[in-house]
Amino acid sequence: MFTLRLLGSASLDGPDGPVAGRAALRQRIALLALLAVEHPRPLSRDSLVASLWPESDTGEARHQLRDSLYLLRAALGDDSVLSTGDDLRLNPARLTCDLWEFEAALAREDLEGAVGVYHGPFLNGFHLSDAEEFERWADGERSRLARRYSQALEQLAEREARAGKPLRTAEWWSRVAATDPYNSRIALRYMEALEAAGDRAGALRHASAHSDLLRTELDAAPEREVVAFAEKLRLESRPASSHKAVPIDATASTAPSPSYPPSPARRRWVTATAVIAALIVGLGVLRGTLSHARSPKLVPQRVAAAPFENRTGRPDLDDLGAMAADWMIRGLMETPLVESPDLEAVYTGGRGDSGRSADPLTAARRQGAGMIIRGSYYRSGDSVLFQAEVADVASGRVLKSFDPVGAPVERATVALEALRERIAGGLSPLVNVLNRGNPVDPDLVLPQSLAAYREFVAGLKARKLDDWGEESEHYRRAARLDSTFVAPLIQLAYRAWLKDECSITDSIGVVLEPRRARLSLWNRMTIDMVRARCRGEMREALRLLEQRYAAYPRSETARAHYALSLQFSNQPRAAREILLRMSPERDLGWWNSPEEVWPRYWWRMAATWHMVGGYRTELDITERWRDSADAQWQIVRGRALSALGREREVMDLLRSTTRGSVDLVAVPQLTIADELAAHGHAATAMAVAESILVRLELLPATDWEREQNIAWANRLLGRTAREREALERIVRSDADTLSRLEAMGRIAVLLADTAQADRIDGILQQESNRPLRSPKVRGQQILARAHIAAGFGRREQAVALLRDASTRGLLELGPSHAFHADPLLSSLRGYPPFDALLVPDN
Repeated sequence: MFTLRLLGSASLDGPDGPVAGRAALRQRIALLALLAVEHPRPLSRDSLVASLWPESDTGEARHQLRDSLYLLRAALGDDSVLSTGDDLRLNPARLTCDLWEFEAALAREDLEGAVGVYHGPFLNGFHLSDAEEFERWADGERSRLARRYSQALEQLAEREARAGKPLRTAEWWSRVAATDPYNSRIALRYMEALEAAGDRAGALRHASAHSDLLRTELDAAPEREVVAFAEKLRLESRPASSHKAVPIDATASTAPSPSYPPSPARRRWVTATAVIAALIVGLGVLRGTLSHARSPKLVPQRVAAAPFENRTGRPDLDDLGAMAADWMIRGLMETPLVESPDLEAVYTGGRGDSGRSADPLTAARRQGAGMIIRGSYYRSGDSVLFQAEVADVASGRVLKSFDPVGAPVERATVALEALRERIAGGLSPLVNVLNRGNPVDPDLVLPQSLAAYREFVAGLKARKLDDWGEESEHYRRAARLDSTFVAPLIQLAYRAWLKDECSITDSIGVVLEPRRARLSLWNRMTIDMVRARCRGEMREALRLLEQRYAAYPRSETARAHYALSLQFSNQPRAAREILLRMSPERDLGWWNSPEEVWPRYWWRMAATWHMVGGYRTELDITERWRDSADAQWQIVRGRALSALGREREVMDLLRSTTRGSVDLVAVPQLTIADELAAHGHAATAMAVAESILVRLELLPATDWEREQNIAWANRLLGRTAREREALERIVRSDADTLSRLEAMGRIAVLLADTAQADRIDGILQQESNRPLRSPKVRGQQILARAHIAAGFGRREQAVALLRDASTRGLLELGPSHAFHADPLLSSLRGYPPFDALLVPDN
């Protein structure tokens, strides 16, 4: 007998363990899920084809279905999927399914049996690319089953209340509250149950946690009834209940809480999440999906770790707090036990020098974590003792505490190793009964030296201060203090590539080569990736990033690096698929400051649509990302309107920003003018340029960046003499080397001075071979050379240069985004090799 599990993480098990091979791939699991939900009713082949292979033609899709059925029957038995004419259904004599058990238990009103079977949301974390209909269907089923689970819990709570069992009532209401922590009605019922059980303090804590959650996540206040009841509990003075207050044991039932459904205000967002891939035919879907991402729902299996509190009285031991959290994350992030944030998350989020997080619960909510590990450490003689607890993020309630573990200060890792093992064991029943007994097997080599670890942390802190010299030296010292500690070397190699110091990256690769077999998979892939980027082999780097993401699907770092590199590689559709799965505050919050997270996310998301002609969806994004003061917002909205030919709305947008400083609005408005010109609206583009130019020329010409904008506007207006005058002022200014070389190259084009153009091209070529402050600058240098070549009609040379920049991954949003509206490349339009560069996913 085979078992199909759909509640929680999807799996297919046989008598001898998990089913492996092609029969267990996602398409086959999705096929079984569709048939299981309809059971005992059959499903037609046409319905299955439409859900699973919508992008294939009928013949190919039918072939895919036949192939899937062949593989499933080969693995599960010939009669596992029964066929009657064109209809298919599962054979319950061959296969059982937890979903059937759940619905059968509800049908016979066995509520405890039903909630005991529910191990998490339907197909939790399961996605099928290029199958919009399936995603929409799965999301609907997920919501339906989550509602039935929540209703069952509520009925159990009501039943225990009628039976006069206040403690059991409070336990059930605790689980109801975990399913919808934003619901004030449920929060009130849970508070009333706690008060009836004699735990008035617990009721007040939940009121506070509920209020904080609404305020932090939704910028909303709780219902008046919650506030009034909490105030009543504070003010009333009455005899205590006859029931002794008992902490609620979250492990009383082995079934974990499901992923929290959103509040009523966010349910329409959840409805939309299943149809993300169909955005091009339903703009409202994008609005729903991206709104949902603003407040990531808390995932019970996701565990965050806060830096431990230093109670030793010794400031020199502050780093042990981050080290303790680091150890917990390292030990859990690559196990099947739970999901964990990346190591980077430990060092971000408003932490002061003491190593303490200002608000660990808020940071955990931002990461979408359902639970948090927190603790403290103190001295006992020559040893340091660590103690920890696991708390529920939604309510702040402690779920489990652990006895202190100690070791000498310089061997603190020994104590942390033991504590981590205890926490892993303690988390198992809190997360999933099926995970009991899974050993913690971290994929990362841990440092034996506390001093080495401190140097590593100091390097990460120096990175946040953008002090590359100090940062790199800390990593080197860490590696010298503990030669087995690879993390600082990997970090140094990665950061050196970003700083265009590839000689450092390559030397680290050489040093690590003899130890390659002992490196973790992550470290091998990362060092190979950065060395490929240093060689300019973007295709190879992207292949390694894809493999790393496949091997570490829970890692925000792997997900974010892969998504961004897909955009560099001119693959907007694939990048968008990953971006849509992100919760920016959780997945990018460790990378960008809180005020930068959303603008960066929207900017990249909008670019993926612009590159494939999804201008209406791009425009819809600006309705969700409403920040008219943001220059990038202005550019996104203006270019979308320009591409759609809505010139009057473009002008209305530009007039709405005229109150700002001309130096602030010039670049976005001229960028929009380029877009207008590229889409055939030259007259409107010239009107925009004229408007900006008038304002620019009213100001004193003291700023070379202002001169760049003056030259740009004159170029759009076709006034070559005045453009050249502005460019000559840039050449005489204190502008950076690249800007002056670009101006000199453009002047040579305007004067048809081939000798000067060749000289500038040679200088740019030499400059591009020197170490730069960033590899992206090399892309700008190559683009400047292409502008010169295009200006002289050297189309083959220009395209070769543009292809070189594209192949090396030096263009942040890809060539189709960088080149399509560039006026200095307009002479190449219609030239097939250049047009090929403008095709996304090419």
